[in-house]
Amino acid sequence: MRPLIILVAVCASTMISIVTSQEADQDASQPAASGSGMDAAPALGPVPLVVRTTSVMAELSIPALPLSKRNGNITQYIVTLQRREVSGVGVVNALQTELRVTVTDPTDSVQYNLTALLPASQYAVNVRALNQAGEGPNGTAITITTNESVPTSSYDDLTVTAGIRNVLIQIEQPALDSRNGIIGHFQVFLQRVVPTSTNVTSQNVTLIQGSDTVEANFSSLHEHSVYSVSIQSCLLSDGNVCSPLMSSNITTLSSGADAAPTLSFDASSNNVTFKSTVIVNFNGSSIPIDELNGIVVSYEAILT
Repeated sequence: MRPLIILVAVCASTMISIVTSQEADQDASQPAASGSGMDAAPALGPVPLVVRTTSVMAELSIPALPLSKRNGNITQYIVTLQRREVSGVGVVNALQTELRVTVTDPTDSVQYNLTALLPASQYAVNVRALNQAGEGPNGTAITITTNESVPTSSYDDLTVTAGIRNVLIQIEQPALDSRNGIIGHFQVFLQRVVPTSTNVTSQNVTLIQGSDTVEANFSSLHEHSVYSVSIQSCLLSDGNVCSPLMSSNITTLSSGADAAPTLSFDASSNNVTFKSTVIVNFNGSSIPIDELNGIVVSYEAILT
């Protein structure tokens, strides 16, 4: 009986060996599982680092992926850029921009500059890697915030209400993409130009955050006079960073037919010269414009 037992044991051992060999042959003939080896896209997306930012540019450093996550030779990084916020105001652009960055050495980090960005804006940035098998997943998104810059516009809309001796100016802050930051106040300059004057009156008008408009009221002006109004918007973070001046002319009202000129002059001849519609010389004498109360259309000479 012992030889028979030994024979069975040998046969069993042989059968086990044969089965193991067949399974190995089958495994060798199977393709590599998806997500592993040289036939798979990268398993991970890199997370870029922000080196520095300006108002229109951000410098990124994209680190190399670990060897176990590359699944082959990385040839490109695909950078997805989306503008999400400007000066603290919500999502402003849902469109995404894709940029492709060539990778020459997949074992080293890649420096890349994002250009043509807008000031005072937040951007979401994702990066994914590309190898011979295709694109991998996005890495963890990062947020880039560009610096503020000089506002490019003083206001979006301007409403001027002129009285006889006062002017009310309503200012609507610049459009979103013209602010380049958070507007803190407006500088308003008023100068009389007809007749010419070097005196300039100014006001700094604070913009209450959350509001889009402010008002500036100038009083004790000269009636029926032309004034130049110049306005610039300034950043909240630095009140000395202001937009270029935007100017326009306004004319105060006249008391008109309800008021005759309050001053006349002596006449010794009929030599009258009109230098303009509001300034009149009579033999070298003149009536101050403030006494005309409107545009003088005729003169009556009384000879005695």
